[in-house]
Amino acid sequence: MTIQDEDDDAVCMPWHGHVLLGIVDFTSFVAMLAALVVSTYLLFKSQKSSTVGTWKEQMIFETDYDFVVATNELRKQTARTCSADPIGNDYTVYFNDQEWNSKVYRGIPLAIEGVWSFDPWHLLTLVLTFSALFLVIRACSPLYRPQNGPDAWRWIEYTVTAPLQIIIICSSFYMREMHFLVLIACLQGAMVMLGYLIELQIKMVCDTQHDIVHKTVVSHANTWIFEELFLDVVKLYVSLLVSVVCHVVIWWIILSKFFAQDQAFADCQDSSGMPSFVRFIVIFEFICFTLFGCVALVQIVCVTALRPHKIQTIANMWWTVTLCYSLLSVIAKGGLAYGFIGLMYEQAYV
Repeated sequence: MTIQDEDDDAVCMPWHGHVLLGIVDFTSFVAMLAALVVSTYLLFKSQKSSTVGTWKEQMIFETDYDFVVATNELRKQTARTCSADPIGNDYTVYFNDQEWNSKVYRGIPLAIEGVWSFDPWHLLTLVLTFSALFLVIRACSPLYRPQNGPDAWRWIEYTVTAPLQIIIICSSFYMREMHFLVLIACLQGAMVMLGYLIELQIKMVCDTQHDIVHKTVVSHANTWIFEELFLDVVKLYVSLLVSVVCHVVIWWIILSKFFAQDQAFADCQDSSGMPSFVRFIVIFEFICFTLFGCVALVQIVCVTALRPHKIQTIANMWWTVTLCYSLLSVIAKGGLAYGFIGLMYEQAYV
């Protein structure tokens, strides 16, 4: 017997839950439409192309004397330009000299022009439009009942929008190596779907705990159901651990690249520096993406430690989680739009 076997009337969302979710969803829809209108206006006003190019890193090997001289000069010029710290920030150009068939080849990694470019504003428009579309679908669908458990369509929305957000964030500070962007975006999308898997496992744990309490009252639970609960909890925490590792890897790479690029502006005689709005985008989005994981962590701890088995308690948990995700979603997307609108404003008026 699972929670779904109970009378539907026994599971209901509190009235204030409907009101709060309605307010959040409506606010999200209005905010996304406003961001689309403002960003489109500023993009037209600036009259500047916001298209960014990508590149491919390629190791080039050559024996030509002029090539060796040119690479040596590149290393010297880079050392003269950048005030390199030999401990913390070494800007020595990397060489890989190898001998093949009695010939010494000079290898140097180069950024080769990528096969495609993109406009971050177009990606941001896709993110906002896709999210607004799903908000309308959820609001109009009679089947949308967040108190009943995981919402697959919400996670599908995040699977599409979160990787695009990661690409936008990376492109804002010149992290545009083509293969790297594809890899980190796909990793983010896979981690989002892992979040949906975690919610399904949470639901399994709740159902099993409900069965244990029901059978204990009626005929005393059999041993196998406790073993099933233990295995469900183990799988749940393993999934959580994997998702944490993915999140740490993604954002360790992004933040380390960001701070390295920021430092390079100062070290290599670039007076422009990192724009303040770019700093805001990276740090703010890191906080928001991390808070998504914190919601899942709190939910898992509550389910495994407090062991809720009452149907209404579990239903309240699901709509609370839905409310948290809805708030974080609009805050993260709104913050990203605000950061890029700020950049566009500087280009148009400053």
